[in-house]
Amino acid sequence: MDRLIFPIKRSDKEGEKHVTFQCSVDYLRAEAADTGEYDGQDEPVFGSVDATGYPESATVAVYKKGISRPTAGTARWKEFYPGDKQGFMWRKMPFHMIAKCAEVLALRKAFPKRLAGLYIPEEMQSAGSVEKRPPLKEPGKKTEVKDPTAPATEPQLKAIHALLDKLGVKDDMDKHEKVSKILGKAETLTSFTLLLKGEASAVIEALMKEGEKE
Repeated sequence: MDRLIFPIKRSDKEGEKHVTFQCSVDYLRAEAADTGEYDGQDEPVFGSVDATGYPESATVAVYKKGISRPTAGTARWKEFYPGDKQGFMWRKMPFHMIAKCAEVLALRKAFPKRLAGLYIPEEMQSAGSVEKRPPLKEPGKKTEVKDPTAPATEPQLKAIHALLDKLGVKDDMDKHEKVSKILGKAETLTSFTLLLKGEASAVIEALMKEGEKE
């Protein structure tokens, strides 16, 4: 709801629309800062500028406390530019856009346990179509996702926490009770890490719909 984590509609190879979750660069910055190990970063360093005026690459160095040398991420224009159809902002602010991609590459490398699997839209624009996934069912029903009995992923758990926070549910016990009610569990969950992928998807969908009503 605050656009830090948000759903994106993308098409599969057959043209059907699917929802994937992405986050803003500010969310990755905040997550890195919350670790207490983030020690700043350098300004982006750009590669040579081609005949069109666009930088061939950008490199950002991220610093982590206790580590003597920085962790660098390099994004290359030809790999991330999404093409003329989606590339208006890239052509308008080429240095800014490629630098954002370099920054999140560096942040994920520096904080893999915290940021693994989290991507910003600028990274995904050039990815093209998504693989077809089974459609989501209505909230309260079992969600059809690949390996629904596998443990919930870290991005799913972070999305649940963020959505609950925006609904005003801050206390961990209250969060566990609300999620348990959504899933119709007789006993209150003691930890979200006990959730399965399918359960987490159903919870996210239900919380998003509740947020839209408010």
